[in-house]
Amino acid sequence: MFRIRFNGFTLAEALLTLGIVGLISALTIPTLISNYKNRVFLSQTQKIYNEISNAVVQYKADNRVDSLDYSFNASSASNDDLKNFLVQYFSVVKVCGDSGEGCLADNYKNRAGNITFSKSSAVSSNIRACAQLKSGAALCFLGCFNSACAFSFDLNGTSGPNIGGIDLFGLRLDYYGEYIEESATSVNNCNDPTVSTGEYLATRVLSGCFSGLVASGWSMDYYNK
Repeated sequence: MFRIRFNGFTLAEALLTLGIVGLISALTIPTLISNYKNRVFLSQTQKIYNEISNAVVQYKADNRVDSLDYSFNASSASNDDLKNFLVQYFSVVKVCGDSGEGCLADNYKNRAGNITFSKSSAVSSNIRACAQLKSGAALCFLGCFNSACAFSFDLNGTSGPNIGGIDLFGLRLDYYGEYIEESATSVNNCNDPTVSTGEYLATRVLSGCFSGLVASGWSMDYYNK
């Protein structure tokens, strides 16, 4: 009579296999999570850019004007004028304080992680109008000046990571609503750890971060630099 023997794994072999699986997971899971978060940020950035573009087109059609400067010049438009634009042309949950209270985080960092700046300096020395959108994003309209209409947005409001070029961006449109591409200096400064706080804010780096994203073809490579 023949006996059938079943050969299984020894305890040592099983533990070795589990150890290898655990090591691979430890190495790959953080990257997978990071990539997923970046894809979410990327999708949200595209969405809010499209919303801003569509709002400008609709406003011009509704008011039969070809330039936003007529209504939103920073020297003549009131904060209420800018807030009314946000309320009328976006899915607004609430209008925030003039300094972004309730919409923006108290502090932000640059992508290099070595600069911390307040919400007021992050968006502008004079935040004009901010609102929280149904998506959870915070959108601020700074008005039109120096041949451009300026917007800033935080993709998830007060929630983290609160980093310029990741969930906080600037965006400039010309008076006719066309996207303005920032200089290579502004784009490069988005990732430059040697840039001072003053330079970071003064050279339109937040909108430079957005230009870097657009120039990359909305590629994930931008986030992973």
